[in-house]
Amino acid sequence: MPKRRNTHDLGSAGQVFLNKLLNRRKTLSVEEFCQSFYDSFVFLPTAEGRRVHRTLWDKVLDSLMSTEDSSIGPDHTLFGDELTAVQLEAFGLAWMHNFRLEKYAGSEEQYILPEIVFTKRYLEQYALQGIWAAMGAYNEAVGEAILHPRIEAADRVATPLISLEDQARFAAERRRFQKDLMVGAMEKWSQVIGSDCASHLLKRTSTRHDWGGRPIAIFLALALIKRLRWGIGLESEVFMGIEAVINRLYNDSKAAIESVILHV
Repeated sequence: MPKRRNTHDLGSAGQVFLNKLLNRRKTLSVEEFCQSFYDSFVFLPTAEGRRVHRTLWDKVLDSLMSTEDSSIGPDHTLFGDELTAVQLEAFGLAWMHNFRLEKYAGSEEQYILPEIVFTKRYLEQYALQGIWAAMGAYNEAVGEAILHPRIEAADRVATPLISLEDQARFAAERRRFQKDLMVGAMEKWSQVIGSDCASHLLKRTSTRHDWGGRPIAIFLALALIKRLRWGIGLESEVFMGIEAVINRLYNDSKAAIESVILHV
């Protein structure tokens, strides 16, 4: 098996933003924090509005292209758009996991509902609805990932799926759990934030606060290579590089979220 890459350089702008937050621990509203994070770490502010961080994703793609995999079609624009959608979904998951902790019990909705509403509004404001649509595909991948049991770290890439029989049994149990969870929440949240945001949020909710144990990064990477139409396998160096990038996006989001005090 090829040696796994540890990470990729995600650029200096995001790291500067994280360092400022970690040193300052400023109190922000949900909307203020998301605005600051998106403007500093996800998009580039321009005179016309916001645009995808092309230079950053070009570096990541060039790094992936330096491997021996020759089946990749290097569409830099599409790659940047898709990775941005993955980044926002990873951020949303990190947000959900943080505010589902016991210390927020009873008040988590005050944090998790405004985030998804703000994200959709932000993308609409800057004519980036295509990113929101792509996020829907990765949100579906999250929903698929949670139908699979926990995977030991050593087996995450080599054997991401269990036997078909065990997989079907576990998936049925998870679907029953999801159905029970969603019956009341979908109706309740739809009235507050709309059915589109509510449906998106419920798939994240089903992950509880579990990132590393479930194969979420693997399924996000699978969804990405499918949308990019890259013919690569799970054990390829490119796939492992993509998974490393996705894990980095989640962990950087998690660190930033944990570094500030939010008020609602």
